[in-house]
Amino acid sequence: MMSNYENLIKNFTSSFWIQRQWFFSTQYPRKEYAEDLMFFSVKPYKRTTFTLGGLIEEKSNFDSVHHIVIDSVNAIMNCRNYFPNTTKLTFQCHGDSICNSLDNSLPRIIFPEKLTEIVVRYAPISFMELVKLLSVAVNLHRLSLDHLSIDGINPVAIQQNVVFQSVSKKNVVKDLILIYGRSLKNVELLFALCLRLQHFAVHNDFTSFLARLIRLILSKTNNNNRHLSSLCISKKTDKTEETMKLVIKNDRLLDDYIVECVDNKIYVWW
Repeated sequence: MMSNYENLIKNFTSSFWIQRQWFFSTQYPRKEYAEDLMFFSVKPYKRTTFTLGGLIEEKSNFDSVHHIVIDSVNAIMNCRNYFPNTTKLTFQCHGDSICNSLDNSLPRIIFPEKLTEIVVRYAPISFMELVKLLSVAVNLHRLSLDHLSIDGINPVAIQQNVVFQSVSKKNVVKDLILIYGRSLKNVELLFALCLRLQHFAVHNDFTSFLARLIRLILSKTNNNNRHLSSLCISKKTDKTEETMKLVIKNDRLLDDYIVECVDNKIYVWW
């Protein structure tokens, strides 16, 4: 494949570009896109987002990159580059487990302590993988999950786990988005794990237990929600907003609050 692009790439290695300190690199995509090749400038143009899905031709530091999008867990293990200033990771691995990348591979390409935001999209993540993720990314403020699996988890036993207790005491996650709610247990465990939550959003698969979800999140006897000040839920039907208002009012869950629908999402602030 390289030979097809070789002459084109050579045009950018002349003295014209070197004198102006414009340098370029190439990146191979994953196998399913084997006919493509990414060609990009590395100086003076500063890339702030980098997609990690294939081999990178040259070994260098990418100081300007603040956001890495990971298409494959194997790409982390094969990466020869270092991204010292990355603050955001997006996993979109389509079927790969991210667990094996956390201990050894990830610290080789970034400072996990610098991460403030992680998005897990498409990639399956179990509850214990999430606990492990938070034990590595200790300064994480914002977390977005598509799917969270609690299969095989005993909610009572897991909260007595030493690692769980340590992570729940130390993590500083304040903003949490759960795309697929699935069950009350998912939400309950997330609140037990992330004790400093200020903003919580859930968008799908909650309609059948909406009233119970509202009671769980806003209950005055729930010590795990003491820092929470806003809630966002997708408006699935006209009854979604009505149900929320009725539950809050009838159960006297909040004393002073605002409910507002914005872009088909229902927000509650208090």
